[in-house]
Amino acid sequence: MRVFTYRRGIRPARAAICFAFACSCASLTAAAAMERPGGFDAPDLADVVQEMAANGVTITVYGSKPADSLWQSARDPAVFTAGAGDSPYFYPQVPEADAVLLRAETKYFDLDNSEPLTVKVSGLEPNTAYYYRVNDSAELVRFKTKPEPGAFAPFQFTVVSDSQGPYDAVGDRQLNKDRHVLGAFEDVNDAAKYPFNITTNAMRQNVTPDFSVHCGDIIEDARYTVQWEKELVGALRYYLTQAPVYFTMGNHEQYDPRVWRYFALPIPPDEQVPYRAFYSFDWGTAHFIVLDLANHRYEIVDIDDVPSFHTYKITQDVLGSLAALISDEVVASLSPLAGRELSASDFEQALNEAGIAAADSRAVRTAALVDVGFYKPYSVDVRNVELGRLSFMRPFSQEWRDFRFQWLERDLERNTDKKYIFVFSHHPIFYGGSLYQDLCRLFEAHRVTATFSGHVHVYAHNRRNGVHYFQAGGFSDTVFSALRDCPPETFVFQRYGPHYVVVNVEEDKAVVRGVSRENEVFEETVLMPRGRSGT
Repeated sequence: MRVFTYRRGIRPARAAICFAFACSCASLTAAAAMERPGGFDAPDLADVVQEMAANGVTITVYGSKPADSLWQSARDPAVFTAGAGDSPYFYPQVPEADAVLLRAETKYFDLDNSEPLTVKVSGLEPNTAYYYRVNDSAELVRFKTKPEPGAFAPFQFTVVSDSQGPYDAVGDRQLNKDRHVLGAFEDVNDAAKYPFNITTNAMRQNVTPDFSVHCGDIIEDARYTVQWEKELVGALRYYLTQAPVYFTMGNHEQYDPRVWRYFALPIPPDEQVPYRAFYSFDWGTAHFIVLDLANHRYEIVDIDDVPSFHTYKITQDVLGSLAALISDEVVASLSPLAGRELSASDFEQALNEAGIAAADSRAVRTAALVDVGFYKPYSVDVRNVELGRLSFMRPFSQEWRDFRFQWLERDLERNTDKKYIFVFSHHPIFYGGSLYQDLCRLFEAHRVTATFSGHVHVYAHNRRNGVHYFQAGGFSDTVFSALRDCPPETFVFQRYGPHYVVVNVEEDKAVVRGVSRENEVFEETVLMPRGRSGT
């Protein structure tokens, strides 16, 4: 088997590999990615299906009509609002056979002071495309309802991952990434000047998906409000409004509670528990599973909110870290405490008896807090002595990880009748040195069609015992990873640089295409329905 490798920074204009499961290497063109099973559609402005009001906003829903080619909406001149005035744009979520949710925030540009808005559009026909407009916006947003349960209809979906901005090393060390302010609303709301995600623009010109799956790391650090404002509702506006998005938890999302606020995850009400981000759903006769493979999360805690079981100890390193922040007299007053490990209450009492002021006490306690060690509860990851902030690593329990795996086993067992099974995760299940043996064995036993992952910012394709493993980590405009060595017996293809994946699902095959930012198809793979030869 031939191995394709490309040096960092070199983008092949076109490449593919031929196997029994892949299409001919000929004619991989941009036009191929635009093919849409079931044909194209456009809004029918003469067919007003519904008109509704939400928080002073009028939303008009239109029917659709057949079109000869891809239809693309005009754009609103603003970023965070729709039409004249300050009405927010709405984006579709979790379509059903007869309904869809439309979600928004009252202030995308000021999320700390925003209120969530949700409108349910119901009474719709299954497997039908609709369009809606917010107030007098120039934009019309498309969504398509699901087919009836168990009924097959051809459909298209996209897969992307890792759209976050550049890594902020200074912010990581100082725990102050909110220093990157959004700017004056009048300025940032000008769509002509806003840095929208570039690959999203390519997708709008080339595909009309019925939904999309984002494999995580939407933003660089979800613990900071301004990053949601810039990297989700700003930069990804035209991704959120191209089609309903199913979200996968990435390590950069940090299990921030805003994930569940901005994305409606289809988790049954009686199964919703804290930090759950794994779920499944059907689209006709295809089954989709979204996994959460993280073993820990990071939590920023103010020093005054640190749990009381922590201990504190003055060392020479602690004194050194305080020298530039507090006076020499205060540093000298800490010397009698050197080498003694004290409880939180005893340490705070000792600081009070030494006459140390409240502001200096915050710095001293932040510097002196004893780390309990890697991968233990409240292990210190980063501390900012000046601000009195700490980042703690919080591992998930083995019981929680077992629960996730057992849920996956049950979900696969309940869906043995599905024509296709697609699995999504943030961390690679099988790429380079990454291999989840238990998951791979489970997928092989249940004849999973394909998996899609991110985290490593490349496109890659491996095949192992009948299961295809795709990497789709190139949705960022700026951050890409080096290619990895892959086992030659499983390797199919890999590529450095920006991209997205589009999948056309038909009754007798599913076609997976890797597409560059220039809308060139660089790999095409045909997957047969489960149980048929050639997969």
